[in-house]
Amino acid sequence: IVLAPTHRSLRDYILARYIAFSMLGLGIDAPSIFACPEFDDPNLTSLIGTMKSKYAGIPTLATFLEGSPSPDGRLQAPRTEFLEALENSPGDHEYTLIPLCIDYDRVDNNCEILKQTTQSRSGLGLFDMIGLYWKFCVSGKSQQSFGDVRISFGVPCTLRTNTDMEGVAAHVQCEHRRLTTVSEFQLTAAERHLQIPAKTLRTALEQLGAVVCANKTDEKCTASTAIELWRLNMQWI
Repeated sequence: IVLAPTHRSLRDYILARYIAFSMLGLGIDAPSIFACPEFDDPNLTSLIGTMKSKYAGIPTLATFLEGSPSPDGRLQAPRTEFLEALENSPGDHEYTLIPLCIDYDRVDNNCEILKQTTQSRSGLGLFDMIGLYWKFCVSGKSQQSFGDVRISFGVPCTLRTNTDMEGVAAHVQCEHRRLTTVSEFQLTAAERHLQIPAKTLRTALEQLGAVVCANKTDEKCTASTAIELWRLNMQWI
């Protein structure tokens, strides 16, 4: 199994594991994650083979085909190094790839706790995730609200030997675009930034096929700077 999430935040490393952990009943394990640093590793093929061999059941991997978090929220051109290395790695060569879209009301990639977490992204285990929950939700070390997070599953595809990897990457990104959502919070922030009524923005976006979601959290998430407001706009333009 290969999970292929969008990559807008450092929190994607954590959520990709939580998502897989919630599906243990389906035989999906917490994944080993591959992103930009691993894409440039000349030993990527053998590294994937080593990770696959460590799973007692179905090997579960995850990859951010965009490489690094998007600087402005927009989807970046996908990279195929991981898919090509996966095809050449030891072991079985038939995989189910599942696109995931992870949308945030607000993104902050300057959080020190998140930066520390990603330093050990390939080895993040259950106790690490419990520790993160404690830091964020119990100890109060992170007081900033990020609003709602919306996670959507795309249409899976199958990878086999001699599969068109560029076509697979294009399919994943097509699903990412189709599943991207806009929240009421983002419309309100855009109204303030663009001086266009949120109702008008919502009507225009829905006519373009965008899905607008109501905010479920009672916590208020604010975007106070022009950079934050611009990023919110670019995420769904």
